[in-house]
Amino acid sequence: PKEESKEVTAAPEPAPVAPPAAASAPVEPATDIEEITSIESLGSDSAPAPAPAPEIDDGDDVVTVTPAIMRKVQQALVNAGFNPGPVDGVSGAKTVSAIESFQKQNGIPAGKITKKTLRALGVDF
Repeated sequence: PKEESKEVTAAPEPAPVAPPAAASAPVEPATDIEEITSIESLGSDSAPAPAPAPEIDDGDDVVTVTPAIMRKVQQALVNAGFNPGPVDGVSGAKTVSAIESFQKQNGIPAGKITKKTLRALGVDF
């Protein structure tokens, strides 16, 4: 019976036959890696989605307009087909009128230069 036990311990020696199975196993992880990559790309697609939400929330914030920002606003209005008068960084009657017309045309509450207005014009602030 002790000899039979030795044969049983000899049985685990054929277990190293598993490495050929392990050789086929790395092929499967390669597929898994591709799947993980596609899952990560899905994750990155959903990551930017929460970012626009804060922009919408702060869109009604009024921006303190510097002459540099006003020049950008005036140029953006010209590019959008409005006439704000000279692009000089000074908000005169024509600039105010052009801003309000732009806001009304884009469904933005008219009257104040908000973050939403600047974003719609493509102006960095």
